[in-house]
Amino acid sequence: MTILSLDPSTTWIGFAVGDERPQIIEAGRLVPSSGAGHALDRVRSMSYDILTLIEQYNPDLVLIETPAPQAPRLANRGQATYG
Repeated sequence: MTILSLDPSTTWIGFAVGDERPQIIEAGRLVPSSGAGHALDRVRSMSYDILTLIEQYNPDLVLIETPAPQAPRLANRGQATYG
């Protein structure tokens, strides 16, 4: 089973491709093209990179990290947790 894991933000997206052993096949970050200034343009640029990863590795499962509900409240204290 191939797994694609994504850790998105508005400036870049961290990713890892792995399998059930667990073994990392590839990892890195997707950075928008240099001409993408507006947030929507950055997201659009990175979405094409995600599609390329999906086409290249044909994952059986895609995991996307999202902030835990309490993260915005705790972020100012340096105590943010994600789940």
